[in-house]
Amino acid sequence: MALLPGRSEHVSKVGLDGSEDRSCDRQPLRAGVTLAAGVVLAGGVVFLVRHGFAPTNYRAFAGEPSDLREWKGIARSALNLRGRGIIQLGILCLIATPVARVALSSVAFALERDWLLRRCRERCLGGADV
Repeated sequence: MALLPGRSEHVSKVGLDGSEDRSCDRQPLRAGVTLAAGVVLAGGVVFLVRHGFAPTNYRAFAGEPSDLREWKGIARSALNLRGRGIIQLGILCLIATPVARVALSSVAFALERDWLLRRCRERCLGGADV
């Protein structure tokens, strides 16, 4: 890989198909998805232990309680160790994972002084053009 102006020197691994190894880009995604899956699994266990044998009424639809429709209610419910709240917290972690990846890559591009890619990542986040 040739050294481009404005980029720091680094060694890249090139695969057999000519693509660069970007495993460092996948680390936050793997961590976020694993964390979210663990939180949802824990919430599911708590929910099933408490409500696993409760009768189910399929004739009437009951949506989520109103306190689980906002992040403050989800956090409060999860801190009280309620199964539904913990599951919802895991879903929020899953949603936040790609956003965190874009934010982390923006910081990495700033450290490499790659201002063009940093600006592209900030636009993805909805930031102003600085």
